[in-house]
Amino acid sequence: MQIKVYGRENCKKCDKLKEKITDLVEEHNISDVSIEKVNSIEKLVEKGVMTTPAVGKNGEILITGFPRTEEIMEKLF
Repeated sequence: MQIKVYGRENCKKCDKLKEKITDLVEEHNISDVSIEKVNSIEKLVEKGVMTTPAVGKNGEILITGFPRTEEIMEKLF
């Protein structure tokens, strides 16, 4: 599974969300997951991201804004 956190460079919320997702993957022993942060404005525009952070799973944007833990687990895992 490929998870991408979309956001601008130096976006503290984006960095924190990536860290939170990484922690959840480790806590729940979820395997075969790659997590990447995407900072490119071109990629954000290409995916139609208007609010950051945004999270995509396997190419589809599923979350925008800073979600609760329950929403992350429900939508990503």
